Amino acid sequence: MDWLVKLSMKNRAFIALVTIVIMVLGLISLNMLRRELIPPVELPTVAVTATNPGASSEQMADQVAEPIERQLTAVDNVTSTSSNSGSNFSMIMLEMEYGSDVFRAASQTDTLLNSLDEQLPEGTTTTTLSGGAADIPAIVVTMSSELSPGELNQRFDQSARSDIENISGISQVQLFGAQDEIVRLNPDDDALSENGLDRSAIVDALEDAGVVSPGGSVTDDGEALDISIGQAFDEVDDLGSTLVPVEDGTPIPLSDVAEVERTEADAETVSRTNGNDAITVMIMPSNDANFIELSEQALAEMNDAAQQMGGGTEFTVVFDQAEFIEDAIAGLANEGLWGLLLAVLVIFVFLLSIRPTIITGITIPLAVLFAFVGMLATGTTVNMMSLAGLMITIGRMVDDSIVVIENIMRHLRQAPPGEKKVKTITRATGEVSSAVISSTIVTVMVFVPILLVEGMAGELFRPFALTVVLAMVGSTLVALTVVPVLAYWFMRNQRIRGDRSATMPDTDIRVTTNWMAKLYRPIIAWTIKSRGTRWTTAVLALAVFAGSLALVPALKVNLLGDTGMNMHMVTYTAPQGSSLQRTSELSRGIEEELAEVEQVDTVQADIGGSS
Repeated sequence: MDWLVKLSMKNRAFIALVTIVIMVLGLISLNMLRRELIPPVELPTVAVTATNPGASSEQMADQVAEPIERQLTAVDNVTSTSSNSGSNFSMIMLEMEYGSDVFRAASQTDTLLNSLDEQLPEGTTTTTLSGGAADIPAIVVTMSSELSPGELNQRFDQSARSDIENISGISQVQLFGAQDEIVRLNPDDDALSENGLDRSAIVDALEDAGVVSPGGSVTDDGEALDISIGQAFDEVDDLGSTLVPVEDGTPIPLSDVAEVERTEADAETVSRTNGNDAITVMIMPSNDANFIELSEQALAEMNDAAQQMGGGTEFTVVFDQAEFIEDAIAGLANEGLWGLLLAVLVIFVFLLSIRPTIITGITIPLAVLFAFVGMLATGTTVNMMSLAGLMITIGRMVDDSIVVIENIMRHLRQAPPGEKKVKTITRATGEVSSAVISSTIVTVMVFVPILLVEGMAGELFRPFALTVVLAMVGSTLVALTVVPVLAYWFMRNQRIRGDRSATMPDTDIRVTTNWMAKLYRPIIAWTIKSRGTRWTTAVLALAVFAGSLALVPALKVNLLGDTGMNMHMVTYTAPQGSSLQRTSELSRGIEEELAEVEQVDTVQADIGGSS
């Protein structure tokens, strides 16, 4: 790679321009990179939800979930199936081999469900959902108000839901604990009998009423007027005035044979925040979501909606992934900054010169900015894994530059009188270029296999390995191009303070005699002094190696470690057959106990549904 060194020294102004371009592009890339807590992991799962109003949990399990689960084992690449059933509801989960085509599996699932329709109980409806089963909500917010749950739900749908779902990066908005407003009819069987009717007459009347059909058009005084047949229901009173045909008699209003009331549907889920009833709003992110921007826009929409909804509506943030992302990024960035300062300090202690220290310290931010450009080009996000790769590489980044700058310093001290500075720096850099490149290749080759790993481990650790590779390549390029140019501009042909050179006895080899050499030279001399000292050194090295292996069983093993989230999830399963009300009562006791735990700020409970 001597040609690269020579090329950079001949085009020093161009190298300076490239350095500035890398800095600008790196800063732009950093602002454009999507930030998230952990790399996105797409689990190959397909979920099927089945509902049948009025069915018990046993009926849903035996007559709905079991046949569906048995039928769906025919889907390609299915590794396991599971189901969870309750009153009126069942959820069947299909887990497939990693890398399977989820959309193809969902299509197969729909086809198999269609062939199963005749075998399922009447009134059963199924829905197929595809995607990751472990998707983490971007934001979890509770909504409370003086309004009834049904009215609060309706106002949220009118004022905020569509605006929030239209925000870039949001896939859907899920409500938990919401009750829909419905119109309930309570037939009066005695009144029906008096008029010679039964309940089917009410059904027939409702099917014929409330439907507006086009009836053509007429022309009146030169104007074309459209004709509509029927009348839509706008109010509950309109429904009550619907006429029910009576055989051999005058039709009677529906309100004469049934009670018509506007009310709320029976609760299927319950949501509480710190013991108070609420509606949980879960905002699910899309694969390309920028959590920071998503959070800011969604919370701003909710603040505006709270004023429009009235009734003292309040939104309380229970969980916001953006906060943890910002904290994690800030924490790692702070640790990286301290690492940079300590690295520069150590370099100064060993080189005992300000200018070479500054030159070497510049290589770290340049290599990091180069890595940011590469991350943007490869679609890598800023997350805990990619940042960890940068932090680990900081120490290795500076190694190449230290080797180059130290050799340049030595050659400048020992350069023959009258030799041009360009020639000296070029010779010094070319002398160590092979060592610098080979050490980088060895380090990169350690991480390249991680880029080829498949499955969840590959998706999690690929950003880590890719960031290390990019940073190492950037560090090597900077060491062989930028460092020699900076050395030419800022270093002088002078002896470094505290560092004297001397010739080894009976050789032409010149060695330094600074304070560091005085420390390590006696140790090296002792280790190679005799066969006994050499064997002693080898045995000590093997003992350290064996001791390290012995400590491996004591290490804790987990997937991601502490992500910094100050949230803990507790799953409680009520006794089989427990009603929603009974489960809610049992859960309330657990909530009260958790609220008494020191440092617990918010206790959020979601009961029912598929939870």
